[in-house]
Amino acid sequence: MKIKNTASCLAFFLGGIGIHRFYLGKTAKGIFSLIFFWTYIPLIIGMIDFVILITMSEEKFNLKYNPIIRNVNSNHKNEETIPEQLVQKWKETKQVPI
Repeated sequence: MKIKNTASCLAFFLGGIGIHRFYLGKTAKGIFSLIFFWTYIPLIIGMIDFVILITMSEEKFNLKYNPIIRNVNSNHKNEETIPEQLVQKWKETKQVPI
């Protein structure tokens, strides 16, 4: 589960090399940031991402970056559902799979 405050801190302090992108699961963008960090463009993008992340609501962050939590307290029409097989497995074992 990704945490909004962690992503924001990574964007602020390490956004110039794209570490927050790796944390949020955007590996390709993170690699491009690492390759082009010397141009300072990823630094500017990291600051923009920081502002976007701190102004984003917790619900929007979860909808975008935490797919398993998308259904919790959500009233959106296009929400993803947890597969029935996974729910059945949780009921049988009473454990959350890792």
